[in-house]
Amino acid sequence: MSMSRLQRFTFALIILTYLATAGKADDRYKDLKAGKIIAWTLSTWPGDFVGIAKAPFADKKKSAIVLGTTLGIIAVDKPTQRFVQNTFSPLFDWDVPPVPGIGEIQVGTRALLGGSTNGYILLGLTGYYMGSLAFKHKKGQVGVMLTYKAIATSYLVSHLVLKSVFARKRPYNPLDGPYPSEGLPPKFTTDNWDFGNYSWPSLSSSREGSSFPSFHFTMYFAIARVLHRTWDNPWVAYGILLAGLLPDFDLHNHWVSDMFIGAVIGTVIGEVIYKNFEKKTFGENQGEMSYRKGQGLKRVLKTASFNPSFGRGYAGVNFRLCL
Repeated sequence: MSMSRLQRFTFALIILTYLATAGKADDRYKDLKAGKIIAWTLSTWPGDFVGIAKAPFADKKKSAIVLGTTLGIIAVDKPTQRFVQNTFSPLFDWDVPPVPGIGEIQVGTRALLGGSTNGYILLGLTGYYMGSLAFKHKKGQVGVMLTYKAIATSYLVSHLVLKSVFARKRPYNPLDGPYPSEGLPPKFTTDNWDFGNYSWPSLSSSREGSSFPSFHFTMYFAIARVLHRTWDNPWVAYGILLAGLLPDFDLHNHWVSDMFIGAVIGTVIGEVIYKNFEKKTFGENQGEMSYRKGQGLKRVLKTASFNPSFGRGYAGVNFRLCL
């Protein structure tokens, strides 16, 4: 049976990702066992949620800038939304069929496991993980495991919690009409300030008030941040982001401010997940002096040097330590 275009795309994604990441000699996770990578990915999850909750208060100046920018974007959401609907979205109106066999499974705001390019990217990453297990490429294993956690965390934080808190209606497309004679469907609006449409949280995006923030932008920016930091390769990480977000762009159906704040939240989620795993692996102060399991101390001692020093009337030793 011949391969379809999307099957070839998925296969190429696996190969390119492997070449871009496994080709690097530096695998700082090489001493970790596969089981420990999984265990530490799960054991750091409670700390991830704490870190995400604390993030807005960690740097109040940056948080104030993000808040002000978000409010400004909300204020001009109507003209920017018209631009997206009329100019940007038609450029990426690519009809991507669901992954055969699992496309009907509905998770999150769309068929996460099989809809659009989501399913193909997840299958590609899973295939890459299996290859990383076979070839004992630990950096690949860490990147994919943290990606899975980034997806789940984004779903819990963005879709289940924050959407329920803000309860904003989605923009009707086209924003300027024509409108249905019976009126707009319940979950759509032309008012960019239409928040507070509260209802019980839903596993899907079928309810009213499910626009702010964008779960897909949260998820893909979290994925990109994790992979960028873990694999030290922004090209692969943000290439996956574009491959996930651009096809069928119109179907995301969000205000521009939804997408902006989703990207910010996703970046925070990815950064927290990455840092917590690094702390678990290399000590509480990775890159600095740390005594967790002796790893940090060994690293520090490698930078120490002792040199004899002599001069008129004195003799001593110079001690140099780089932190």
